Formats: sequence, C-alpha cells, structure tokens
Amino acid sequence: MAHYLIAGGFGFIGTRLGIFLTSQGHQVSVITRTPSKYAKVRPYPCEILAWNDPLEKLAATIEQSEAIINLCGDGIVDKDWSYSQKENLLSSRIQPIQALRKACVHAQKQPKCWIQASAIGIYGTSCPQPTTEEAPLPNDFLSTLCQQWEQAAKENVPPQTRLILLRIGIVLGEEGGFLAKMTPLYASSLGARLGSGKQKLSFIHIDDLVALICTGLQNEQLHGFVNACAPHPCTGLEFHQAMQKFFGRLQAPIGVPKTAISLVMGERTDLIFADQNILPQKAEQTGFTWSAPTIEAALAKVYTPIPYPTYGLILRDHTFLNAPVEEVWPFFSDAKNLEKITPPWLKFNVLKQSTPNITENTLIHYKLQLRGIPFRWITRITDWQPGECFADTQAKGPYALWYHQHFFIPAGQQTIMVDRVVYRLPFQPLSGPLIGWYVKGDVEKIFTYRKQQIHRIYNTKENSRF
Repeated sequence: MAHYLIAGGFGFIGTRLGIFLTSQGHQVSVITRTPSKYAKVRPYPCEILAWNDPLEKLAATIEQSEAIINLCGDGIVDKDWSYSQKENLLSSRIQPIQALRKACVHAQKQPKCWIQASAIGIYGTSCPQPTTEEAPLPNDFLSTLCQQWEQAAKENVPPQTRLILLRIGIVLGEEGGFLAKMTPLYASSLGARLGSGKQKLSFIHIDDLVALICTGLQNEQLHGFVNACAPHPCTGLEFHQAMQKFFGRLQAPIGVPKTAISLVMGERTDLIFADQNILPQKAEQTGFTWSAPTIEAALAKVYTPIPYPTYGLILRDHTFLNAPVEEVWPFFSDAKNLEKITPPWLKFNVLKQSTPNITENTLIHYKLQLRGIPFRWITRITDWQPGECFADTQAKGPYALWYHQHFFIPAGQQTIMVDRVVYRLPFQPLSGPLIGWYVKGDVEKIFTYRKQQIHRIYNTKENSRF
C-alpha cells in the first residue's frame, strides 16, 4: 500500500479523498493551515502537518509519499472580489505550491506524481460550445487566475514528477460546494432557475472526482491538463427540474434575473451565471467510467432514497475512531450509549425500547428538551446491517422529517464513522426561511459535541503513528 500527501486534505474534496484512500489501506499525511482544529477530532486516520513545520519534517514526509495531491485554494465565490480578495485568491493558490516545491528540493526522493487542483474557470464564463482541453483561453479575471495557478505548478513541480492539472467542474456532494448552498433553498421552497436556464453547467459528482484522482495516481499515461467533469453537461433549467424531483415542485415560480443577483454578488455574478459546456476528453480517452454521467444520476447519488416523499436539509459528518468496527458497532447499536454522547443541555433520556436488543424495526422511546421545551421522541430503527450501517427514523417527534444514517467504514484496525442526517421542520415552507438557520446551528452544535465525546471515548490512546 502507498503513502500519499494531501495539501488541503480536510476540505470538501480532501475529506472524501482521504476517507477513500485510508479505507483502501493506504496511509495519508495532510498539510493544513489549522492543525490544532484537527489534532484530536479528525475525519479519518492521518498524520497532520502544518505549513510552518520545519522544512526537514515536510521533506521527510515527501520522501515517503508516492504522490502529492494539492487541493489548496480559497473559495472563489465566498467573498466579494475586491482588489485585496483577488490577491488572496491568487496567493492562497500559489503559496502552497511554492512551499511544497521548497520541501521537494530538500527531499532525497521526489514523488512520482503531483495532482494539482485547477478549475474549469480557466475557459472563462462564456463557452457554450463543446470545449475540451485544447480550447483557447480568454483573459478575464477568472481565466487569468487559473492560468497563473497552473503556471505556478508547471514552474515548481520537480521535472521528474508527472504533473496532472485537474480542471475541476462544479462538484456535487451534500456536505459542501454548490449543493451545500442549493439544498437549503430548495428545502425551503425557494429554489429557482437562474435567468433563462439555458446556460450549461459542467459538474462532477464527488465520488467520480475521487475516482478520477485515484485514476491519475495509478495511470502513468495520464498527465497535463485534464477536465474533471461529467460527460453530459446540463442546462440550468435541467438542474432546476431535477432538483424538484427530490424537493417537490413547490419552488419559486419564476427565474432569478441576473440583475437582481448582481446587486448582491457584484462581479461574481458572471461566475454564478456562467455558461460552460466543458467535456472531459482526456478522461474519456483513458477509459474512465463515470458513476454519474448525467445530472439526474449525480443528484440521485446525493439525494439517496429516504422513507419520506421529499428531502430536507442535510448534515453529513465524519469521525475517526481509533478502534476496529467490531469494537465500535456494539457501542453505537446500544441505545443507552446515546446518552453518553448527547449534549447535557438536551436532557436526553432513553425511556424504553420495543425489543430486548436493537434490530430492524425496533422502536425506541426518548425524552429530551429543545430550547427548554420538553418533547417525547419515538424512533424506528431501519436499514439494519450489523457491522456496516443502520438508521433511526423519527416515528413521532418535533420534526417533520428526521432520518439519521450511521455508516461504519473499516480503515485497517480503525473505523471511520459517517453520520448523515436528513431533517425538515414542520410548517414548511414558512418555517424554513424564518428559523431554519437557527435550527441548523443547533443541529451542528449537537454533532460537534457528539464528535468530541466520541474522541474522548475512543481516541484518548492515540496510535503511535500520529
């Protein structure tokens, strides 16, 4: 098994990649700007490095790494494109490359492969015709930013290291990126097409992006510019119609005009209304197979079947446990243990359950308080697959929808636990815009506490590798 170094390994893409690699038996090191944040509660088993660590330490990690995957870069739409923010967007992409280069110079052995994140923004925001890796590049801000990003990689990656410049499209996954912004809108019946809806969206499901990165790590024929997007771009209208299948057709009746968005988003509006018809020619030539080649397939992988007619908000969380699955499973399949990992302010108590041992269709009765208001809650256990997963589904309680899935992924003698909660408030669509953000904050606080307690129980004896 191999060792990989991921720069920016705790972001949206990096976390999914790290989970996959470690579940396959590989070892991973992560360089992050916030090592203290993940020193104890990390999403998967890995060594954590900081950018200001001694050069010798970074070089030693590079020497044992088969490849570097660099995913660093501040979010492109997160802040207004002021002059200083444009400088930040560039420096957050260039500086990590230069720092990795310095460590490579000090390393006795160079990595075989370097996968460098880039973006389809390099083709500009108006490329409605089919566009492949050979297309000419414009000189607007977004394209220039990506060109400088890629040029820095070409100048700094060691000459003997195979370089892949991964031009990534809109990444679809429930816990980050584009859909993290769209899901709350559609869950609150505020989803709408953008403008005419004719503009092309070039997307890729997070699982396919991880698979393409892994293909790049293994396939020595893959190098240079590679478009990381699905082979069938959709229109904005097609995206809107596909989302309605999961959230219901009660959405905004008219499209959102570009002028309205520009009042809030300024120059970033061109990116939000981008018309990008990007095709993954190089990936197709390698024989790469997409699990989600269309927008319908990609959204179906995100919004997987639930025992309710429509979706709600989604929380997805990842927790590393320093124990094997066979030790972890009995703890989480015992309802009384939930009291140990639930915040005390909820005053949570298990009252009874319908079967002596939890199994499919067991009913569990709880009492708790939400913001001081007492509730009785009955949950039904579903999807019961011992050692792999189970779900608890609200049969009676304060939510219109509550479906909590627990997945247990083996990573050698350790476990990665994935919590996935789909929930919706009663009295939608009115309650969502009014208090949805408030409830979302409460749910996130509950799961933050939960992670801290799980760490206390399982990770107090850290593996010597960390």
